[in-house]
Amino acid sequence: MVALHSGRVVKDVVMGVYNPIESGHRWILVNSVPEFEPDEKKPCQVITTFDDITDLKHATEEAEAQRDIAQSYLDIAGVMMLALDHDGNVMMINRKGLEIVGYNEDEVVGRNWFDLCISVTEQERLWGEVFTPLLSGQHQMGVITHENWIINSSGERRLIEWSNTVLQRDVEGKAIGTLSSGTDVTERRMGEEGLLLRNRAVEATLNGVLITDAIRPNNRITYVNPAFELITGYRAEEVIGKNPNFLQGMEQEQPELEKIRQAVAEHRTGSALLRNYRKDGSLFWNDLHVAPVQDENGRVTHYVGIINDVSEYKRYENQLEYQANHDDLTGLPNRNLMQDRLSQAIAYAHRYQPLTAMDSEAKAVSPR
Repeated sequence: MVALHSGRVVKDVVMGVYNPIESGHRWILVNSVPEFEPDEKKPCQVITTFDDITDLKHATEEAEAQRDIAQSYLDIAGVMMLALDHDGNVMMINRKGLEIVGYNEDEVVGRNWFDLCISVTEQERLWGEVFTPLLSGQHQMGVITHENWIINSSGERRLIEWSNTVLQRDVEGKAIGTLSSGTDVTERRMGEEGLLLRNRAVEATLNGVLITDAIRPNNRITYVNPAFELITGYRAEEVIGKNPNFLQGMEQEQPELEKIRQAVAEHRTGSALLRNYRKDGSLFWNDLHVAPVQDENGRVTHYVGIINDVSEYKRYENQLEYQANHDDLTGLPNRNLMQDRLSQAIAYAHRYQPLTAMDSEAKAVSPR
């Protein structure tokens, strides 16, 4: 009727028609072409075709439903999903992918992925190592894994770990594109590199480092660095699994040790100056510092001990004390040492027995 009244062609109009025999609707594709008599402006007749496209309509709706389901799966996936055609243009990207790259879907789909998110220096490598082998069928396994940096909308670089495969091939056997799943591993890589750097720093430091297990009994050593081996003379395999108290030798009740024990009991940092012994039995003075290490739940799992060999400092300190209390020429105790001993004697006498006096030259002591 439209074509008859308007004189215009009606093309590909889909109409739903109720079929009483089937008690259901059929979908009809209608096309109408008006015909005119010579010199007439109104059509004299209309040729109309009716094509039953019910099966096609149902198949299309089913395909759309399956596509929507597939898109839902892609959108809830915790990884980026990216489909590229053979030229590298984006055919599909899921919600996680858009979150990583920082663009809206209409800013990505149809754009060339390499121009949009890959640096110029990386593009040639990726085409040569990943996409050309996939598209040409050179890669027999069907999946290529790799990592590369992308650049998001704000200019930030993100490291993506990819698994890539080809999309279905056409009738000539050519791949129509690639499908890739990508995981953002930027933070993980930074953490690994930071841990590696810290490990190198611990290995390189001149201070001895030991780590003990705070969860298992006896606070056993789990790690020592090369400086610990150099200071103590013990190899790592000789001390792993032992309690660090073997370094005190027979001097297990040094007063300073109580500071360390208290710090460990209270899960806090602590320090003490201890007499320790090397593997060969020689003494060294250890300026020890300990600190707790907590897990993500705040539970103390380990202790780190820093060993600082201050033996040279202690020798120098003792030398200064000796020089301050002995005559340079004779080596005999001088007035400073005598006064110190006298103070001790007076304190002792006040507690246990009386004394008379001592002259300024400390020549005599006369008991009553």
